[in-house]
Amino acid sequence: MHGTRGLLAWDFRRPGELAVSTGDSYLNQPVSRWTAAPGDGDYDRFHPGAGNAMSYDDSKVAEAADFLSPDRHPATMADAVAAAEAVEALAASAAGGAWVSL
Repeated sequence: MHGTRGLLAWDFRRPGELAVSTGDSYLNQPVSRWTAAPGDGDYDRFHPGAGNAMSYDDSKVAEAADFLSPDRHPATMADAVAAAEAVEALAASAAGGAWVSL
C-alpha cells in the first residue's frame, strides 16, 4: 500500500516478511524487509526461531484462538463506519484518479 509518506507491503508468497519504506517519492525508494521472529505476535507459538514463515494453517489457528479468547476486542460500530468511509474514499479516488483525504 502506497501512501503519501511511504509504503507498507505484505505478500502472501513471503508470509514471514513485511516490506517498509518511508519517503515522499512514489517510485525508487529503498525498501527494508522485516522478518518475523519469536516474540512477534503468535509467531513463537509455532516456530522456535526466525526464518521460518508461518503457514496458512498456522494463521488460521491463531485467528481462531483470538476469536475464542475472552480478552478479544470485537469490532465496534465506529470501526464499521471507519471502514465504510475508507471504502467510499477508495471508490472516489478510483473514479477521480486522485488522492482522497480521510
